[in-house]
Amino acid sequence: MKQDDEPPVWITVIKLLIGAAVLIGGVGLVLWWAAQGPVNSPALEQAKEAARATSPKSGSDKSWGIVTDSPIRSNR
Repeated sequence: MKQDDEPPVWITVIKLLIGAAVLIGGVGLVLWWAAQGPVNSPALEQAKEAARATSPKSGSDKSWGIVTDSPIRSNR
């Protein structure tokens, strides 16, 4: 009689569930660790200031883009 070298299906399912739990837990841990870092950094603040200084328009200009366009088509 020939011996099967394959483990039972339930062992394979348990291994897959454990592997999925480890992967999901690892990703969650990395995301939590990244969220614990500083909200801003000196390099980020410097880049923001450089962008504000070199920007030709101020941020309060409301005429940009389609923001003020009406969604209803006019019949002119």
